[in-house]
Amino acid sequence: MAITWKNIAGPNFGAANQLLSNASSQVGQGLQDITNVAKDVSDEQIRQYDTQAGVNTAGILSNINRLDQLGIDSFNVEDLEKQYGTQYDPSQIARALDTRADELRGIEQLAKENLLAQSNLDLNKQRTDASVAASGSTVAKNNAAKELRDKEQTKQETISTFSNSILSSLGEFNSNKDLQNAISRKGSKAGLNSQEVDNVSASLSNLYAKNIEVSPEQQQQIERYAIESNDLNQLTTQNKLKELDREAEANGLSPILLNIKDDTSITVADVKKEWDPKVKDANAPWVESSVASVESMMTTELGRPPTAGELKYFLPFFFESGTTGDDAFNFEPDDSAEWKNYKNMLLNKSAEVKAYNKGKAFITQASKAVTKAQTEGLSNLTKKYRSNNASRFKEQVPTEDIIFDPSKYVKMNKALSKVDWFR
Repeated sequence: MAITWKNIAGPNFGAANQLLSNASSQVGQGLQDITNVAKDVSDEQIRQYDTQAGVNTAGILSNINRLDQLGIDSFNVEDLEKQYGTQYDPSQIARALDTRADELRGIEQLAKENLLAQSNLDLNKQRTDASVAASGSTVAKNNAAKELRDKEQTKQETISTFSNSILSSLGEFNSNKDLQNAISRKGSKAGLNSQEVDNVSASLSNLYAKNIEVSPEQQQQIERYAIESNDLNQLTTQNKLKELDREAEANGLSPILLNIKDDTSITVADVKKEWDPKVKDANAPWVESSVASVESMMTTELGRPPTAGELKYFLPFFFESGTTGDDAFNFEPDDSAEWKNYKNMLLNKSAEVKAYNKGKAFITQASKAVTKAQTEGLSNLTKKYRSNNASRFKEQVPTEDIIFDPSKYVKMNKALSKVDWFR
C-alpha cells in the first residue's frame, strides 16, 4: 500500500524538541563562555595598562623628588607625553611638582640644617678624639660621652642662635660684603671658630644673593633711571646756560667773549708752544721772537695776566689780522675791534659781567647738586628694592611702591628755575 499523509500516524516531536533545547543551551553557554573570556582579556589589558601607568607615575614622582629649583622651573609635561604617552597619573605629577616646589622654598630651615650638619663634622672629630682618650672604665666612658653630647648640643644651639640672629635681619644689609663682614665680626664674639664662621657666611651669603640682593632686572631698571637722570640734568643745564646767554646779549654782553676766559682745554704754556714758532718766522713783518710782548700788553690792559683762553683767542687778531707794525711789534691794541669790545665789556659793564659770571656759576653748581641728589636717590632706590625683596623673602606684602622720578631733582633746585639774572 502506498504511503500517504493520510495513513501516517501524527508525528512525535518530543525528542526533536529536547535536542533543540539542549543545542540552544549549549550555544548559549558557549556565547557566555566567549563573553567571559573576552571580558577576562579586556580586564587583564586594563590591569596591565594601569600597572604600567602606576610604574611610570612612581618613576616620574621619584625623579621629581630629586629635582632642584632649576629642574622644577624647566619641567616640561610635553616631555612626559613623548616618553609615556598617557600611561601616567597627571594629577599625582601636578601635586608632586607643587609639593617639591614648597619643599625647595623652605630655604631658611634647610640653611639651618646645613649649618648644623657642617658643624657636626668638627664635633664628630672631637667625639672620636674624646672616645680614644677616654678611660677604659664604664663610668669614665659614660661621663666622656655625656660631656661630648652636652658640648655638641651647646655648640649646635650656639650656631643656630647666631645664624637666626643674622637671618632675622638679612634684609637690613646694604650688600653681601656688609653681610659677610658682620658675620665675621660677630661670629667670633658668639664663640664660633673660623670654620664655623665660614660655613655660616657661605650659607647666608647664598641666601642673600638669591633672595635679598637686587635682581638683574632691578639693576637694569636702576641703570635706565641713571641714564635718564643724567640726560635730563645735562639738557636742563644746557637750556639754562642758553637762557643766560640770551639775557647777556640783551644786556650788551657777548657770551662768546665772556666764556673764552674759562677755557680750560689748554694752558698758557701750550699757547706759547704753539705760537712762538710762528712769531719767530723770519718772513714775519715783526721783529719779536716770542708772544711775551702780547702777554705783557694784555696784562697791562686787563690789570692781571691773561688766561690761557684769552691768550689763545686774541693772538690771531693781534698777529694774523695785521695789527702789528711792519718793522716791529708796534701797534695800538684797540686796533683790534674784537679786543676793544672785550676790554670795554669787562671795564664798562662790570656789573653785568659780574651778574653773568654769578649766574653761570650758580647754574654749574646747581647741576652738580642735582647730580649728587640723583645719585643719592638712585642709592635709596637700590635700598628700596632690597627692602621689598626682604619682605617677599619673609612672605610679607611690600608696603611701598617703588617710584623714581628723575625730573623731581631738577624741579627741586631753585637755581635751575631762576630767570632774569641781571636784576
